[in-house]
Parts: sequence; structure tokens; C-alpha cells
Amino acid sequence: KQLFSKTCYEDIAFGPLNLEFEKEDVHQKVLTASAIVGFEQKKLETSPFKLSGGEKKKLALAGVLAMEPKYLILDEPTTGLDYCGKKGLLSNLGLIHSKGTTIIMITHQLTELLSLAQDVLYLKDGTIDFHGSVQEFIEFPSSNKPPITHFMSKLNEHGLQVNQNLYTVNEAFSEIKSYVHKRMKDHV
Repeated sequence: KQLFSKTCYEDIAFGPLNLEFEKEDVHQKVLTASAIVGFEQKKLETSPFKLSGGEKKKLALAGVLAMEPKYLILDEPTTGLDYCGKKGLLSNLGLIHSKGTTIIMITHQLTELLSLAQDVLYLKDGTIDFHGSVQEFIEFPSSNKPPITHFMSKLNEHGLQVNQNLYTVNEAFSEIKSYVHKRMKDHV
């Protein structure tokens, strides 16, 4: 239960006010944090308890971001979100990271995070099974590879010379499309 104020605005402002930021600064931090996570400004005066699950996650994240943390630790951040909600959240996390915040994510959903990750720490049976780059992780024999990576490997096994170290459907689609276009040009 991370939300507790009468309005969404008050919920986001709670942390910065406790850190004794100036009120003018707090207002700007609320607006900036809301924009970063894609929380609609018109909803700032509504009750947080009237929000959908995805909107509550955005609101909670905005409340943390308004405090301008150096580090952000998220446990299963995409759980309970639909495809659009996941895509939006991951895009926002990429933006947050690009502004200098270190993000640590704990998840069972590796596929959706590999395109964002710079470093992977993979636990298996309670011990560290792997630690390294995303590329090294994909090549690591016992890693829990994304299904699309397995698919691309199978295409290679069947004679299609495509990059098999991809993590998302969009990357795979682009790779296959490029392969088909190249093959068509070769046969013209």
C-alpha cells in the first residue's frame, strides 16, 4: 500500500516535502516526475484510489522520481500490466536511466528487460549462476534465453543466416525482413 494521500498530486509531493525541498521546487518536481512516467496532469487532483492498477504504478514511480534518487530498485515492475502498459513503463525506465539514475530490476520476465539492461545478474536455485553483459548472457549455456532467441537459433539451424542473439519480437522481425529483402535481391 504505497498510495495514501487524498490526491495524486499530494502523493507525488509527499517525498520531496519530507526532504524539505522548497514548495516551488516541489511543484516542478511533481510535474516533471508525472511527465516522465506518462501520468496525465489532469489526474493530479483526483484520488489515487480511483486509478487503475497501471496508473497506480505510474503514480508510485512518479512519487519516487520526484525525490530525484540516484538509484531505483524495482521488484517485478511489469507484473499486472498489459502489453501497452509494459511497453510504456519500460520506455519510461529507459528515459529515467538516460537521465542518470541507476536502475536495478528484479524480475522473472527476462525477455522484456534484456533490451534495456547493460548488466545481467542471473540467479538459479538461490545462487549466482551468471554475471555479465546481455550478449554474454545470451551466449551463456544455462541461461534462460528469451523464446525469440531460441526461435532465431532454430532458423539458423535450418539454413537461414540471421542474427540469433536478439531479445525482442521487433528486433527479430526487422532481422527476418532484412534477410528476405536480401534474398530477393540476390535472386533478381
